[in-house]
Amino acid sequence: MRSETRYADRLTVNLALFAALPLLCGTGVAWAQSTGSDEASQSLKFGLSYATLAQATDANEQAERGTGSSSEDDSKLSLDAGHATGSPASSAQAHQGESLEDINNQLNNPGAALAQLNFKFTWNQFKGDLGGGDLRFRLRDLRPRHLLKRLRKLKRLSKGEGASSQNSLTLNFQPVFPFKLDDGGNFLVRPSIPVVWQPTFNKRNRGFDEDFGLGDSQLVAFYSRTSKEKGYMWGAGLTMQFPTHTDDSLGKDQFQLGPAGFAGLFGKWGSAGLFPQHFWNIGGSGEGYTSLTVLQYWYWFNVGKGYQIGGSPIATYDWSADHSDEAWTVPVNLGVAKTIKIGNTPVKLKFEGIYYITQPDSFGPHWGLQLTITPVIPNPFEALAKK
Repeated sequence: MRSETRYADRLTVNLALFAALPLLCGTGVAWAQSTGSDEASQSLKFGLSYATLAQATDANEQAERGTGSSSEDDSKLSLDAGHATGSPASSAQAHQGESLEDINNQLNNPGAALAQLNFKFTWNQFKGDLGGGDLRFRLRDLRPRHLLKRLRKLKRLSKGEGASSQNSLTLNFQPVFPFKLDDGGNFLVRPSIPVVWQPTFNKRNRGFDEDFGLGDSQLVAFYSRTSKEKGYMWGAGLTMQFPTHTDDSLGKDQFQLGPAGFAGLFGKWGSAGLFPQHFWNIGGSGEGYTSLTVLQYWYWFNVGKGYQIGGSPIATYDWSADHSDEAWTVPVNLGVAKTIKIGNTPVKLKFEGIYYITQPDSFGPHWGLQLTITPVIPNPFEALAKK
C-alpha cells in the first residue's frame, strides 16, 4: 500500500512538472491574442512551433533577397528568425552577426543570455567492493580464508556480477531560458530531466539488477551578471529537486532545496569557473537525511579555428555518508568542443572523456564518456517577459 501511495505521489509530481511548461506557453499565447498584438502573438507562437520557425526563416531570406543583401561570411550567424514577423527582438536577434566562435565561448557561461536545449549523454563504467569487488592482489590473500573469498569473487565476476562489470547510461535534458533585466543582468530558469539506465545492487543475491526510467528532476533559478570589459561572470540563486523517479532505485522520495551560484573568468584564452550547489531534504515521504554538495567546475581553452579543449566535470560530496571513504566522487574531464551551424541554428558539440580520481569504495564510477549536444534556440518566453 505504501509503495502504491509513493508511486501515485511521484506520478502527480511528474504530471505537474511536465504540464507547467506548456501551460505557461499557452497562457502567454492567449494573453498575446487577447491584447490584440499580432506581433507579440506571432513571437510567442514562433517559439512553440517548428512550422512557424520555418516560415519565419523563409520570410527572412526573401526579405534579404528583396533588399539585395547577401551573407559574405558563413562563420557569421543570422539568428534573426523573429525579424520576418516584426516581432520584438529575441535573445537570438541580440546575437545576430556574431561568429560561431563567439557563441561557442558564450555557451561556457552558465549565465549567458542564450536560450538553449542541452542533451547530455553520459556513459560510466563502475568499480568497487560490491558484488565481488575488484581483483587487486594483497599479501593477506595468500591465507586460506582470504583465498576462499578470492575464489568466490572470481566466480561472481565470471558471471558478470562484479562492480567492475557494471555500467550506466544517462540522458539529461536541460533547457535554459534566460530573461534580460533592466539592470543589465539576466534571470535564468534551468530545469533538468534525467532518463537513467543504471545497475542497482541486490542485497539478497549479492548481485546487480538493471533499472531504467526517469530520475529525480531538478530546477535551478538564479540571477547572473557578466562584465565583458573586466572578463568575469557570477550568479546566485536556488536549486530544487523533485521526486519524479519512476523506480525507487532511481531517486529519493524527497523534496530537496538549497543554494546555488557560480563565478568564473573568461577572455580570448577561453573560460574557467565554479558552479556549486547544495541540497537538503525539506519534505516528502522518503526516509533518511540528505545533505549533498554538487560542484561543477569547468575549464575550456580556445585553440583556434573555433575549437576548444577542456572539460566540465561534476564532483559531489555526501555529508550524510557513514564513512569519509564513501563521501567524495571527483572526476577529471578532458575533451573537445566546437559550435557548428545546422541550417540557421547554431549547435554546440562537446565530447569528453571522464576519469574519476576518487569514488566511494563500495561502488562508484571509474571512468566514462560524455557527449553534449546544445542547439541555440529563440526564447519563447522573452516577448511575454517584456510586456
